[in-house]
Amino acid sequence: MSICDLIILGQHHLPEIEYLKDILLDLKQKDKEHNAKFEIITEFETQYNEVISSLVKENKDFIEFINVIPLVYSKDKNFIVGGFEAFLKYLTVNFSYIKEFDKENYSLIAYNNYKSFLSNSKFKYVSFTLNISDKPIILQLFNDICPKTTLNFVEICKGTHRNNRGELLTYKDCEVFRVVKESFIQTGDFKNFLGNKCYFGNEFEDENFITKHDTPGIIGMVKNKGRQHSNQSQFYLTLNPLKSFDGKFVAFGRVVSGYDVLLSLNELNSYMQRPVNRVEIIKCGEFSP
Repeated sequence: MSICDLIILGQHHLPEIEYLKDILLDLKQKDKEHNAKFEIITEFETQYNEVISSLVKENKDFIEFINVIPLVYSKDKNFIVGGFEAFLKYLTVNFSYIKEFDKENYSLIAYNNYKSFLSNSKFKYVSFTLNISDKPIILQLFNDICPKTTLNFVEICKGTHRNNRGELLTYKDCEVFRVVKESFIQTGDFKNFLGNKCYFGNEFEDENFITKHDTPGIIGMVKNKGRQHSNQSQFYLTLNPLKSFDGKFVAFGRVVSGYDVLLSLNELNSYMQRPVNRVEIIKCGEFSP
């Protein structure tokens, strides 16, 4: 194996990443003569997949590593070390470096760092769980771009606000009533509500159309009967880029974890775009690790 500048691509919550941070810091202090640089890049689950996809487009050799996390490769993308074990071997061969991986300890470090990262982020995070999987879907909301839309969504996720008839506004028990294959899923409808259906009353305006539908996993507001400025509680999540939604619907966040749960909806049996077996939100709220 050759010595070169490497990128270590991982996800925020991985204990392996915290372990490698320690190793690289140690190497930097011990091996003053080594000029190669190691850069650690961490992404959320969904964005990690996007980066891998872009790497495959640039170099087909990345295809066999599409499910490898973390992944180590050269900055020019022409040399692929591989996954975690392959990189440890690379360090042993090139630097005679060995350090025990205490997974329990580094899992705790990763947990605390992930929690701190989210707490210090400018974004809001929420999660909801469907009855088809124990894995939560985690959303990053762009409250800096769409503060009013985000506030409405967060408050309904929290489920602590009541409308003018005293009915609790919550996404819990809301059905995923529409799955447009390869396009989007739709949910968030309050059935049999007599009172106002959003945090601000009956409807609220289209805040802006800054966020584009250029990747899968974008969340946006569904208009009431297609009218402008008629947002309530219903929302959609995209399964593919949907350029036709740009400038029409307010997108205000993205999926950062649990996207595979959304993809599983695409495979369910449905009739007239509604899943044959009821799919519903069984838990929702603000997210913390």
